[in-house]
Amino acid sequence: MVTLSGNVTIITIIHVDRTLHTPMYCFLALLSLSETCYTLVTIPNMLAHLLMENQAISIPGCRAQMFFFLGLGCSHCFLLTLMGYDRYVAICHPLRYSVIMRPTVCLCLGILVFCSGFSVALIETSLIFSSPFCRSDRVEHFFCDIAPVLKLSCAESASKALAIFFLSILVVLVSFLLIFLSYAFIVATIVRIPSAVGRHKAFSTCAA
Repeated sequence: MVTLSGNVTIITIIHVDRTLHTPMYCFLALLSLSETCYTLVTIPNMLAHLLMENQAISIPGCRAQMFFFLGLGCSHCFLLTLMGYDRYVAICHPLRYSVIMRPTVCLCLGILVFCSGFSVALIETSLIFSSPFCRSDRVEHFFCDIAPVLKLSCAESASKALAIFFLSILVVLVSFLLIFLSYAFIVATIVRIPSAVGRHKAFSTCAA
């Protein structure tokens, strides 16, 4: 509830205050929105099952929950990467920042982030639910996790689990490397700034 309230507050403040209508804060609002949706996809359903002591989810319900859960998770990683790139452009190319990160570009990047995230989720969800289920038509779990679903599969599921694992690792690893590169270039640029005031201002921009 605290996380949900905090994210809604961030989105509201950024929406109301026009001075915050910049790429950095727009991406922050998108990040808060993805976290809000992520929470709404998982927590309410989980609490309902725990309170009713009914730890079972239908296959269609599980498929929908897993698709949005994975899609929002991947989008979250890609959004963090995009925010790192935004800071890289702001610090390393300040004179071209308004041209590179103009509103239309930011909108396209935001759409691309969610399209990419949900494309990965579609691949993973399709892999998980591609085989028929012979043990039950319900997942005996309070949350639609990958392992309980694969246990219901009639076919061999080890190769699917491995493919999903490597795809998830690839998403996290690529995001991490791109964020690391962005901030490595940022640090290298800041170190070359001759004045202490300039370095402090650059660090403040980066920290924000």
